[in-house]
Amino acid sequence: MRLLVNSGAETDDGCLHEAARHLRPNAVKVLLAAGHDPNFPSPIEDHGGRGALGELLLRTRATEMNQQQVQETVMALINGGADATIKESGKSLIYLAIDNEDPIPMVKAFIRAYLWKNNGIDQDYNLITIGNYRYSPTTYVEKNQRPRPPPDQEGLLRVLGQRGGRHVYYAITGLQPVDARGMPEDVQRQYESQKLAEQREREEEAGHQQRLRHARELEAQSQQIDQQRHNLRMAQDSERARNQRSETTKSARLGMDLENEAALKRRAVVEYDRNAELTHRHNLANQETVALENRNRLQIDHVKRLARTEQNSLEAKSKVESRMLKAQDSYQERQYNRTLNAARAITEAAHTAGTSPNHLRGFIEAGEQL
Repeated sequence: MRLLVNSGAETDDGCLHEAARHLRPNAVKVLLAAGHDPNFPSPIEDHGGRGALGELLLRTRATEMNQQQVQETVMALINGGADATIKESGKSLIYLAIDNEDPIPMVKAFIRAYLWKNNGIDQDYNLITIGNYRYSPTTYVEKNQRPRPPPDQEGLLRVLGQRGGRHVYYAITGLQPVDARGMPEDVQRQYESQKLAEQREREEEAGHQQRLRHARELEAQSQQIDQQRHNLRMAQDSERARNQRSETTKSARLGMDLENEAALKRRAVVEYDRNAELTHRHNLANQETVALENRNRLQIDHVKRLARTEQNSLEAKSKVESRMLKAQDSYQERQYNRTLNAARAITEAAHTAGTSPNHLRGFIEAGEQL
């Protein structure tokens, strides 16, 4: 490096920015001694027009392990002439550390290296204006003005609060937000005037609203009274109509009761006549039933007698025929026996007389015919 300087090497070419971003404190010191300006806005597109300290705070990846290197490099740049109060793109350097991809270790290292002196984090140069509002580092984080949300917003606020307690947030012109704070005296006076005006406006509005409510209450009371009167008239009219309907209903009910009583009497007479007719018919039916039962019983008795007579006749006839058959059988048996005895007698006589039995067969046949 010294050889490059002695040979007339060009300065402010971005080398200091690269050495700072890669945490090379010795190289930073050599380049500064060679004439490199630590506040030079590098034209290299990757450096975004920032000085070497701004490049380090925004783009270096700080960790708990390289805190010492970060602080040494920061102090090398500041001791070499880097302006810690400079603004990069409208932001003081603390905001570049806050905008770092991992802001907590970088903010912590920057505070320890420089901003802890004289409460530097709370100095006016560390206020930032965005649009119509002014912020301190703490409110910048609270109001989410970083290009992207921090990984740990609460942790970042704790680190900022360890070395500074100033909270600034107010509108530069016009009405102040309700949570405005840390305003300068002139803005504070305007804010107080604004609050007084708003208070008067609120009081006037409250008085106006109270008068409106009172007027509405009076109107509501008047309407309620009118409504009660109307309801009373409606109730009276309804009561009269109800009474008239009641009288009419009573008269109609009385007429209906009389008509119903007469109808009941007529139905009772008709029912009595019908029951008498049914009783008469029932008696006649009973008499006819008794007569029919008597006729049926007589007819059944007659049939039974005829059947018994016929049965007796059949039985007598059967007995007669049986006796005749028995007599005929007895006669034939006797006749057979006489013939058989005669044949035996003839046979015996033939044997005794020496005559042939065939000679006597005619006599036997003649005896059978007899």
